[in-house]
Amino acid sequence: MMSFLIPIALAETENSGILQGLDQVIPGGFSNIFTFGLQIGLAIAFCTIVYAGILFITAGDNPSKQKEAKAWIVAALEGLIILASAYILLNVLNPKLTNVKDVEIEFLKYEEQQPLPTGGIIPVSNIPDADKGYFVNKPLSGYVVSSAFGMRKLSDDAACRLHTGIDFVPTGSKNDPVYATANGTIIHASVAGGYGNLIQIQDDKGYIYYFAHLIQMDYPVGTKVVAGQKIGNVGNTGHSFGEHLHYEIRTKDDAVLNINSAMGVGYPVGDSENYCYNSGSRY
Repeated sequence: MMSFLIPIALAETENSGILQGLDQVIPGGFSNIFTFGLQIGLAIAFCTIVYAGILFITAGDNPSKQKEAKAWIVAALEGLIILASAYILLNVLNPKLTNVKDVEIEFLKYEEQQPLPTGGIIPVSNIPDADKGYFVNKPLSGYVVSSAFGMRKLSDDAACRLHTGIDFVPTGSKNDPVYATANGTIIHASVAGGYGNLIQIQDDKGYIYYFAHLIQMDYPVGTKVVAGQKIGNVGNTGHSFGEHLHYEIRTKDDAVLNINSAMGVGYPVGDSENYCYNSGSRY
């Protein structure tokens, strides 16, 4: 059993595609699947032991029933040994698989968290509507910023990459409502790679608003919404290490807006060791 699990554990660490695929089904991917499986296995083993105990009590002097009860106990003990071995293997020999954040960092070395813009970066200050408060609507009622727009790296040995939006962690429940930040039409409402469950709203000026990693999406494509209308709930889908909303704005020509100042966010945010700069310039 041990020799069978070792290559699987090592392969999962290196195979970003498998982890990404699993993450679309269960947030956290392999880590949460294993934890859930372990819990089910322990529950089955416990029920088996209880059943064996009942058999022993009711067996009396019946040899066949005594033999059956012993067989069930042996099966339960073997199951517990296998579960314990798997837990030790994945925690001690390959600890990266037991921590959701580390798993996400592992495969983010191979794939972008979100597609890079082909139209460049536009400061919101260059947008005529910015001085009218057009981009300062809040997508959550209460939040803290966990990651700003700009160049960042997710670990010491990871490459410096452009984070194309702002990550908001809700201060209420982990699945707080998400609100539209402008009047427009929903043009996308489904899974989109590293974004997980993604809603895109396009307004009449051509700006496209991204709401990523959602656990719930309230409306289908084609629905017209207004600023402040609930459109979904914060989640942990796609390339995500915990419940948060990735929010960004792009143009129809795929230029991404640097929305830090418009959202009242300074840069860098959080632990400076987790951030880097592009050619010495801060976004």
